[in-house]
Amino acid sequence: MTKISERFEYDELTGQSTLIQTYDVEPVIESVPIVRDVGVTPMSDSKHVARIPPALATQWAQEAGIDFSTPDSWDKMREVIHRKILSGDFEKLRPWTGSYKWDT
Repeated sequence: MTKISERFEYDELTGQSTLIQTYDVEPVIESVPIVRDVGVTPMSDSKHVARIPPALATQWAQEAGIDFSTPDSWDKMREVIHRKILSGDFEKLRPWTGSYKWDT
């Protein structure tokens, strides 16, 4: 995944500065059919459910208000990932399209 651009925006009303980063996720999307066709599965009962670019996972965490300094943050992030991946909105990131649940 390659960063395409980065810029700051300043909101005069709130006094807030925001860093806007744009990434090219096309290589990740292009790799999904390859993974699907090859059938990369480390163990017979495991499935490669999704390929999530780190920048997208970061965005999901920010949208959900996840603070990774709290003990339950990883459980919350797993819930966010599960919900997003099964929503259908991110089907292009899914080499395997069946339903799944987290084993803890």
